[in-house]
Amino acid sequence: MVPAIGDFEVARNLKRVPYPYTDDDARAFLRMADEGWSAGTFFAFAIEHRASARLIGGIGCVIGGDEAAASQVAACGYWLARSEWGRGYGREALARLVRFAFHELDPPLARLEANAHAGNIASQRVLIACGFEQAGECVETCAATGQAVRALRFELRA
Repeated sequence: MVPAIGDFEVARNLKRVPYPYTDDDARAFLRMADEGWSAGTFFAFAIEHRASARLIGGIGCVIGGDEAAASQVAACGYWLARSEWGRGYGREALARLVRFAFHELDPPLARLEANAHAGNIASQRVLIACGFEQAGECVETCAATGQAVRALRFELRA
């Protein structure tokens, strides 16, 4: 996990991933994922290469937010090792997360939200291919660079 997500080219496209990404960061993430799964507020999944079963990315969703229907809304995010970009794994994983969120989670979610940095055209294409629609723009701070980045907001309703 650490070498793949710790690649600067991967981390710079993500909001919350620091650079450099360390073993301590990975352990903290895994603890948070375990606690979130137990609480029913954070569902994280590994993306594995089908033939070799090696980890090539991650995807998940965090339920909640500031609005009244927060328990039915989740922010989702995903990443892939650079060596796997452009092979369809992101679209396959996101489609699977959508199925989980809207059809397997109990109670199911009403809406998924995601941000993609304005320059990350590939991620925008993955979201659109899975039915997400652009819902606005925002500025977020990228943990890897420490800089403000323009991002496009996307959403998908059940």
